Amino acid sequence: MDQAVNPGGLNGGQLLGKERGREIDAHDVVYRFNQAPVKGYEQFVGSRSTHESLNGYWVKQLLDDHRGYRWNWRSRETALILFEMFEPWAYVWKSRQQIFEKDRWWKMSYARLRRMHPDRNVIALSPGFVSWAYMTYRELKRRFQRNHMGRYPGEKPMSGFYAVLFLLQVCDEVDIYGFNPWRDGSYVQGRPETRYHYFDSAIPRPGSHSFDLARYIYQLIALHHDNVRVFD
Repeated sequence: MDQAVNPGGLNGGQLLGKERGREIDAHDVVYRFNQAPVKGYEQFVGSRSTHESLNGYWVKQLLDDHRGYRWNWRSRETALILFEMFEPWAYVWKSRQQIFEKDRWWKMSYARLRRMHPDRNVIALSPGFVSWAYMTYRELKRRFQRNHMGRYPGEKPMSGFYAVLFLLQVCDEVDIYGFNPWRDGSYVQGRPETRYHYFDSAIPRPGSHSFDLARYIYQLIALHHDNVRVFD
């Protein structure tokens, strides 16, 4: 099984202008993030979606009956992946009460989603896997910095990082499309040099992720594994 993933931090922002839609759709698995639209962008990002990661914000939108009515379900077969039910990074800067309340909210939300949409495939990533992925990210960050390969801010990995590591466990080949690091403060004629999303003009929350580090990690994985390819 081969697989295409648009990393969550950029949602394939660099794919505009590169007509790879058919190439992406030809994969067995196409993994997208947080309701990123495909209508009108099919020639660049394809139209198929077999898996979709949702962060807490988008889970709230789906649970809202009014907004849920307009939810883009993509296809009946699309599996919804919840990757933030366990947040190992929260132990660094959240209080015990905050962690307890967030954990309770996620468990209630997951149960409610299953009740509201029993015909849909809703999957919560294992806390053991999420913890392993997070610790892998932290260790790689530590090694990069220890070897004077840059300083990388950011409080947590992007959703795309969890998706890539998850799919490396279950797919024979993984192709990563549309990832080019966001450059905060880099503008050309008043516009961002790199688009964060291919579908809007949003910019990331400062300090949330290290896009350069994610890029280097993807390249490192591809360098050591012939079954992984990274496309700008």
